Amino acid sequence: MKVANFDFSCDLSPVILWQYNDAERLKAIVKNQQAFMDGNVRDFFTDFNRDVLNIETANAFGLGVWGALLQVPRPVYDDGGVQKEFTDEQYRLLLRARIYLLTFDGSARALNEFFHILFPDLIVTVKDSGDM
Repeated sequence: MKVANFDFSCDLSPVILWQYNDAERLKAIVKNQQAFMDGNVRDFFTDFNRDVLNIETANAFGLGVWGALLQVPRPVYDDGGVQKEFTDEQYRLLLRARIYLLTFDGSARALNEFFHILFPDLIVTVKDSGDM
């Protein structure tokens, strides 16, 4: 899955009309607002995109959001009497599989794409012999 990179920066300089070029107080207000936007808003949206919206880079919180949206809770398994949760990477793989299955059309071609995306290091091929 390819996720687009966004530039969340904002340039406020065009908001001052030419007739206010000498309005120093107005320019100071816009300069302070620009500093706030650069230091807080841009960084917030950049971090939110990386940590929540992009499933490839989402942290544990972001994966929890994806799990809630896809209705896939983080699985817990028994490892010799010890209860363990899936790691972030295991859970990410499960969530990616769920996303793919929501759009799966049932064809052998789509199934081969599915295996190639989820397991890029393995060679898995489904062959349709047409006898079903």
